[in-house]
Amino acid sequence: LQGANSVNMAYMLSAQLAAMHCNVLAGFVHPDCVIHDCRLGNITIADLMNRAVLSLMAHGYTPVGNQYRREQEILKNALDAANNNRNWL
Repeated sequence: LQGANSVNMAYMLSAQLAAMHCNVLAGFVHPDCVIHDCRLGNITIADLMNRAVLSLMAHGYTPVGNQYRREQEILKNALDAANNNRNWL
């Protein structure tokens, strides 16, 4: 995860998902907490994490030009903002 980069957006999404998973397991974040994202709207952490997992399961390699890269970037950005306390309601 330390070497995650955006050459493959799935790597970056995985890194943000792993960080949020640790926050949930440690009890810092409850899965029912709601965040607001301009593209996703209001969404619970559990729903966001589930969407990220499903995307990664379906599309593990999303380089530039891949049709699923933008979807993963949106999910990654929402998780990143939550991990950095920028989008909580």
